[in-house]
Amino acid sequence: MAHGKRFRMQHQKVQRDRLYPPAEAIALIRETANRIAAYPPQDVQTGPAVRGDEQTIRRHLEILSNYKDLSELYRLFTIQIEQFYGIKENPAG
Repeated sequence: MAHGKRFRMQHQKVQRDRLYPPAEAIALIRETANRIAAYPPQDVQTGPAVRGDEQTIRRHLEILSNYKDLSELYRLFTIQIEQFYGIKENPAG
């Protein structure tokens, strides 16, 4: 296979993967949606903000540091979750 054609095929796969999440992500999204529909959030919500896991939250924010909008969303969601569960009354973010 010619180098140019192989490159185009790889580029198309990368673009396709960006537009369509892998099957595992779709399954996780479905499971999450089903849980939200069936139970109150406080009964099923998990994650570092619910656990008060500051080390993981810092690591996630470090990973997102090059993505200003995503890191801001993550920070805002984390603050809201921590306040909802009484993890932190006045989170610094």
